[in-house]
This record gives sequence, structure tokens and C-alpha cells, in this order.
Amino acid sequence: MPLDVNSAVTDPESIRSARHTVPTDMTSAIMSIKMYRIRSRIHAALPALRNHATSRELTVGFLTELEEWRRDIPTTQGDQAIPMQAEDRLRWRYFLCVLLVLRPSIIKANPSDPTLSLCATAAAEACELDRTVHKGPATTQTTISVCHTLLCGTTLLYCLYISPSVISRRTSSRAIRACSGTLAVYSQLFHEARPFAEVFEHMADEILTEASSDTQSLTNVINTITSMLQGNFVPLAALYDSLKSQCQEDLAPGLKMQTDHERTHANNVNEQVQQPELTLLQQESTGLTPFLSEPSGDQIDQLTNSITSDVTNSAIVAEDGLDLNWLNLDNALWEYMT
Repeated sequence: MPLDVNSAVTDPESIRSARHTVPTDMTSAIMSIKMYRIRSRIHAALPALRNHATSRELTVGFLTELEEWRRDIPTTQGDQAIPMQAEDRLRWRYFLCVLLVLRPSIIKANPSDPTLSLCATAAAEACELDRTVHKGPATTQTTISVCHTLLCGTTLLYCLYISPSVISRRTSSRAIRACSGTLAVYSQLFHEARPFAEVFEHMADEILTEASSDTQSLTNVINTITSMLQGNFVPLAALYDSLKSQCQEDLAPGLKMQTDHERTHANNVNEQVQQPELTLLQQESTGLTPFLSEPSGDQIDQLTNSITSDVTNSAIVAEDGLDLNWLNLDNALWEYMT
């Protein structure tokens, strides 16, 4: 392991007598190397972590080692011009690795299992830090980040499904909002990210609704998350396909109603002067109507076409598929999954 001294130091005596007291330009690199070594051992131990007979001792050992790593995270002052990773980013990586250790234990956990509380707390912290890290100017937005965000959010949802009170409602609500917000931002950056944001919202609705009217839909969501926690994302695409089909069925009556409205408008467009109360601006109270002049026929046509276009575009978006290959799963799952 390299010594934690500034790279410009060349005096042998200074190097030999160096002690880690303040951050140097080597600190971030050393912290990363240590994290990679811990994570590599966790990956090698995953089969044993899935074995109930050996999982507890390994879990405690890895969590202890990760806690020691977390305590070494340096706190830098604002006036220190040292090239190093931000503290939030290092803490975020810590919680991602904690989740890597705990996920195998929660798949069959019961509501009283203390591991469940640890996992839910780590997932909530990871969701909050995920939002902080990815809105920072030093972060490069990548497809792997979408996978990490989705895994943190679905892990928390799974814990809340097993025990809705495993963590405080305020903490879980903040974390779910943070995850949704991060996925929404990625949906603006990458068109391919939108299906993942939509399916996460669907999962959250199903699990967080106190009285779900569709038990089969909830079962599908839980089975999908369980598969994801084991590294199998294929059911996620199937879940999105079913959600997309349902959206298209719900959208069809609205399109028919819009077509009927267009026919009615075409028959009555010449009667707008005699019946001004039927104009679109007066049908939809905006609070600005008293300050607007009477719209012309062309303006009404333009507004109607705009509404029709919005509905049509929604139908087109609903036809897009969920592309698992876009997530770069091979690299993403190697980092913080099975």
C-alpha cells in the first residue's frame, strides 16, 4: 500500500517518519484502493453470504471492516487545495458497499430481523447521498449511475414491504423522493432512462399504498425486486411491458374522447361569436381569463392542436421499451451487486 504522504515529498527521512495526520494528495487514492480490496473480498464471499449457516459471521466481519474504512474518511477544510474526492462521495461508496454485504440477508428476512433495519437505513442514506453526489459538478453522469440509483431505491422499497415501520416514515419518504428525483434528472439527460424512472414510480406506488387494490400487481413488483436483488434484471423489462400495456389501455378512451371533441369543434367553430361561453379559455379557468381578449378561431385551432399533439406524443412515449443493455449491467453489477 502506498504511504499517505504528498507526492512531492522525496526526502527518505520524511517519508519514513510520515504519519497520517492530515489529508494529502495521496489520501483519496489510498482510500479507493482499500475500498476496492474490501469489495473484491465481498464479491468472493457472496456464495457464503447467501448461506444462512455462514452469513452472520461474514456479515459482521465485513461491516466492521467497512466501518473502520468510513472512520478514515478525511474531512477537508474549504481552504485546502488538495486534489481528492469529496467526503459525500466517499460516504456514498461506503453505503453502496454496505448494501452489497446486506442484500443477500434480507431476501428471506422477517420483520424482526435486525439486518432489515440496517439495510433500510443504509439504503435510505445511499439514496440521499446519491442525489447529492450526482447533482455535483464533479460527477459525470453515466448509465451505471442509473443502475446504482435504481438498486438503492428498490432495496429500500423491499425493506419497507417487509416492515413498513422498519425506519421512520419521514426518513423513508425523503429517501424515496431523492431516488425519484435523481432518476427524473437522468430521464432528462438520457431518453433511455425514462422507462426506469417510470417503473420505479410504479413500484413505489404499489408498495407504499396502504391498501393496494391489485394484489397481483403488488406480487409482480415484489418478485421483480427480489430478482433484481439477486442480480437478475430480466423481470424488470417484463414488468415495464405490462405497465406500458396498461397505460395504453387507459389512454385509448382518452384518445377517442379527443377525436369526438375535434368533430364537435369542427361543426361549431363558426358559432364561436354567438356562443362565446364555449371557448377553450373560458371552459378552463386559468385565473387570467378576465385579462385576455377574445381568442380568434386560429388561436383556438392552435390550442386544440397543441392539446391533441400532447396526447399523441404521450402515446408515442408509452411505446418505448425498457432497454436493459443500456444500463451497462456487466460493469454496474460487478461494482456493487452480485
